[in-house]
Amino acid sequence: FLVVNPESVVLLPSLPGIDLVIVDEATKFKNYRTQRSKALAKLVEPLRLWLMTGTPAPQAPTDAHGLLKLQRKGKYVSFGHFRDMTMLQVSQFKWVARKNAADIIAQEMRPAVRFRAEDCFDVPDEEVIDRQVDMSPDQARMVRQFEKEAFAELEGRTITATNAAAALSKCLQVLSGGVYGEDESGEKPAYAVDATPFFDTINDIIDESEGPVLIFTSFRVSAAVVQAHMLESGRRSAVVTAGTNARQRAAIFDDVRGGRLDTMIAIPSTVSHGLDLSASNTIIWLSPPMSFETYEQANARISGSGQKRKRTVFRLVQTPMTKALFGRLDDRRALQDTILALIEKSRT
Repeated sequence: FLVVNPESVVLLPSLPGIDLVIVDEATKFKNYRTQRSKALAKLVEPLRLWLMTGTPAPQAPTDAHGLLKLQRKGKYVSFGHFRDMTMLQVSQFKWVARKNAADIIAQEMRPAVRFRAEDCFDVPDEEVIDRQVDMSPDQARMVRQFEKEAFAELEGRTITATNAAAALSKCLQVLSGGVYGEDESGEKPAYAVDATPFFDTINDIIDESEGPVLIFTSFRVSAAVVQAHMLESGRRSAVVTAGTNARQRAAIFDDVRGGRLDTMIAIPSTVSHGLDLSASNTIIWLSPPMSFETYEQANARISGSGQKRKRTVFRLVQTPMTKALFGRLDDRRALQDTILALIEKSRT
């Protein structure tokens, strides 16, 4: 057995003595043109290959193209041809999924086998609750300014958003309790925002929960201000971001499993794969992530085989914008369920 992470594939000239390659979280190789995917394709050309994923098309139908090309050892249609098969061009720069995109992907992925978690072990029910949260006057003012003018002023400091994507990010930061500014030197200092209803809601959910609560946010500034609030409230809390080293992460995860923390606040992409935190059965999303795969994998952290309690995912909804972004994630989930169900159906 040889176990490597996806980044190490490019360092392997060959795999002597190995006849089967199993790729877990195979969507990391969805882009066939990346160096990582090209290296894997070269390695597996003479070998058997099993690709494993619960999200064959996490963002768009075309995400499946790279996996299909790997599966067929490079002998597959071009990306452009596959896009035409699964998507429709509605404007110069916009493509949308065809109504039968899921059927096409399922057909092209044959032979495939689907294992559902509930078929392998008893998984308690999961409930997703959108918790409506009022904005503070400061939050309402800043979000309104970002949305309409793409700038906001916090305590006399001007915080600019240069484009729509940046404005969206700023809005989500404000709604999550903290925002990055920019001073004359180009540095990006972090500022706390008055978000009393937001913190009150978090406290209410934690008080209602049994065991550690996992709190996910896309922004380090939000993680910092929520952590400060947790500590001020006397709660045992820890933060996991890209800057948390392996030893620190291991200690924090052990504290979650041992019930020695009330909350773990994390950037979801840092804990979204291969981690069992089923000592917790409650998740709070402070803001919607942009990636469906990250969202689904982060929620799966409380779905391990040791989970015996009902799982609850709370999503804090403060504006129509956040509601729409969470709804987008629900749409992606529907697409994945359809694709995987069709794969399963093809076996019967």
